[in-house]
Amino acid sequence: MKVGILNIATGNYRHYFPALYYTIKKYFLPDHEKTFFYFTDFPEKFPDDVCQFQIARQGFPGDSLLRYHYFSSAKDALSQVDVLYYLDVDMLVVDWVGDNILPDSGGLVATAHPGFYDNYTPSAPLGTPEGRTESTAYIDPSESRPAYWAGGFNGGETSAFLDMAEVIRANIDADFEKQIIAVWHDESHLNRYLVSNQGIVKTLMPSYCYPESWNLPRAKKILALDKDHAAIRKP
Repeated sequence: MKVGILNIATGNYRHYFPALYYTIKKYFLPDHEKTFFYFTDFPEKFPDDVCQFQIARQGFPGDSLLRYHYFSSAKDALSQVDVLYYLDVDMLVVDWVGDNILPDSGGLVATAHPGFYDNYTPSAPLGTPEGRTESTAYIDPSESRPAYWAGGFNGGETSAFLDMAEVIRANIDADFEKQIIAVWHDESHLNRYLVSNQGIVKTLMPSYCYPESWNLPRAKKILALDKDHAAIRKP
């Protein structure tokens, strides 16, 4: 299979990309051909399997919120692969990630958020979805949901992923017109889309988007690295 890896890094986040790149090369779907689609404001020289796209730094939360705009705008290039996976750039792949993460035909893949899975109690809400009815990311509390999905790792068959990107882009633009930013930005819009299309979603365990410093007895495949958000987001 041809696998596309999506990463975004602006400002100081660009320093994370090389380590993530090498751990993906080593551990992530090792039996398949991989191409990296790297969206950055600071182009650098990388191997030929890294296709770079120049973007402007938007600051927080814009750099994260607009990710689906970037993917949608690059759809001609992204359509050359069979499956796409997005990973936050401040992550590391630390164990073998195999074919079990491949989507079903026409499907998507998303990761159960560790904060609302390993810390879940029956009396607690399932995640923190957007609660304002004015937002296109709104999820009614009565809607059935198998999980609250993390924004840090998701993917799918290319056509299904790009369809999702187009819808999320349009929904974020509609919210902008009403001067609304969803409570958890792109993650809120991702959850709205996945709830509406849960029949095609394969949900992965939190092992694929796991906080670096958590010591719960769970196999860890992809780590979300500890960091000083304020320091990294400085101009």
